[in-house]
Amino acid sequence: MPLNLAFATVPLSGTVSGAFSLKNTEQVAIWSPITTACSLMLLASFDTTSANYLPVHDPRSPTTRLAFGIGAGSKMIVFGNVLWAISAKIQLSAAQTAPRSFAVITR
Repeated sequence: MPLNLAFATVPLSGTVSGAFSLKNTEQVAIWSPITTACSLMLLASFDTTSANYLPVHDPRSPTTRLAFGIGAGSKMIVFGNVLWAISAKIQLSAAQTAPRSFAVITR
């Protein structure tokens, strides 16, 4: 299965990126640039025409949101099986002091 590359950008003073497609995707990797210290969370939806993106939770603990501390350094995050979602957005826990572009690699 080929790799696909897209970019999701969080705007200046923002916390949520634009949407990116997860159609026909089995795995997702997100490359984080240097950011204002924060955590990265994934929002997902089955309806790309809706603003109804919901937080992704850790299946081992349904009350715990799936979050990754990315601090101020670069990091690569790999998500396993994401066949359940059609579209996703990146949410950061802190507003950014500059626009941040995240590479989204899907397979």
